[in-house]
Amino acid sequence: MLPALAVAQAAVPEIARACGGPGRRRVARVALVLASCGASAGALLVPACDGPLITLFTGDEAVRGQVSAVLVITLASTLVEAASAVMGFALTAMKRSGLSLGSLAVGWSLLAVAAGPVVEAWGLAGLWTAMLANNVLLATLQGCGFLSVTGDGPAVK
Repeated sequence: MLPALAVAQAAVPEIARACGGPGRRRVARVALVLASCGASAGALLVPACDGPLITLFTGDEAVRGQVSAVLVITLASTLVEAASAVMGFALTAMKRSGLSLGSLAVGWSLLAVAAGPVVEAWGLAGLWTAMLANNVLLATLQGCGFLSVTGDGPAVK
């Protein structure tokens, strides 16, 4: 996630300087590609080092098995979260951080309410699936807000 956050932050002045909606969307697309590549590169290291990395955090074989079982979901969640970060920073670049904040408040509040019952019913896999769903919601809300502000989506006031 760190490369994606770095790209998202670096894109702020470029998006702010870009001329009009088309220019801002172009810069955001480039940032999305770079953030996805950075997050993917980091994410690919995790399965490659699956055993040794997990062993650093726990010696419990049952826990290691659970973590290995949800690796694909956690990696997908990270990639979607990278897109959400770029869209959130893009909104900030356009001085529309309220849209990002509102999206985050909705998404994280829903996850906070659902987390306990989800873990009770489906365990760690359920929690990471809920995280993935939350990240999809956040990326969608922020992406729609961005498109609206740049003139490619429904108007948001």
